[in-house]
Amino acid sequence: MMAYFRASDENEMKTFSKEKDLSLRSMFLVMDEVDDFRLQCPICLYEGQRVQNRKLQNKPDINLLFCPCCKGVSASHMPKDVVLDRYYNLFFNGFKHEKVTFQDSKKISLHILKLTKEIYKNKVNISILDFGGGDGTISYLLGKKIIEYYPTVKHVNIDLIDKATDSIKKSEDNIIFRRYGDLSEVKNKYDLVIASAVLEHLKNVNYMLLRLLSLIKSEGHFYARTPAVRYFGKTVEFGYPGHLHDMDGSFWNRVIDVFNLNAVLLTSRPSLVQTTFKKAFLKTLLSYLFKMPAHIERFIGGKRKDPLWKYVGGWEVVIKIK
Repeated sequence: MMAYFRASDENEMKTFSKEKDLSLRSMFLVMDEVDDFRLQCPICLYEGQRVQNRKLQNKPDINLLFCPCCKGVSASHMPKDVVLDRYYNLFFNGFKHEKVTFQDSKKISLHILKLTKEIYKNKVNISILDFGGGDGTISYLLGKKIIEYYPTVKHVNIDLIDKATDSIKKSEDNIIFRRYGDLSEVKNKYDLVIASAVLEHLKNVNYMLLRLLSLIKSEGHFYARTPAVRYFGKTVEFGYPGHLHDMDGSFWNRVIDVFNLNAVLLTSRPSLVQTTFKKAFLKTLLSYLFKMPAHIERFIGGKRKDPLWKYVGGWEVVIKIK
């Protein structure tokens, strides 16, 4: 049985704030704390009937709904903004370390570099938008690697947008950081836009995804990492209301067509394991074991729009804008 924390109970919320990883715990919301049900898919705006995937909570009933158009999964009821504000205040106030979800930031930054390597050749200046990048650790390390591996690059300009506003990596001579409050303030175009483990948290994910893609230069790249979770049983520990969507390989393999993008899908694969053997041995071992069949499937069977093996935990993509 899952142990919910009630967002309306002050004592339970204090206990909730002491959890080691709030993203893995669900809050119980009452009707006054959620928006009215909308038929429209919040990811692709499809207005047909969606299929119940799993139940998140009872009384009020909140379910995960599968969209037959984009193949994404979303919560049937979005939390009200005031509930999300309370949730994220607890989330960020409870963390003293780097505000990133990846335990090995050097590993993920080098991984992104390899996936997006074609955009750095013969460039002098590289511009990056790190959307939801915490304190900028990953994009900072990526910038360092770009300059190290590509000698023609002299400057990396990184614009950062995140709810965590108490810290940011310091600018250096060749790596310049700038913080924006939200996407509406951004007027630039970028060589690379990063949205790592952030789209699943957004109520207005359709607008945000299309806005992020619109900010990429011609031949520029978009890197995204999202949950791709499959569940055992009728109810799930989804991390609601922090997690609102599930976007796996079936979603990303159709994203060009569904959103009518003038783009190319360069990479679509199970994401890296975000934990390390040193910090979480058993979880890391299980993550590698569960991802292995998907990698074997890709090697033997090629690219399928609907991967046969679904239990991969997360998915990542690189999209090139034409």
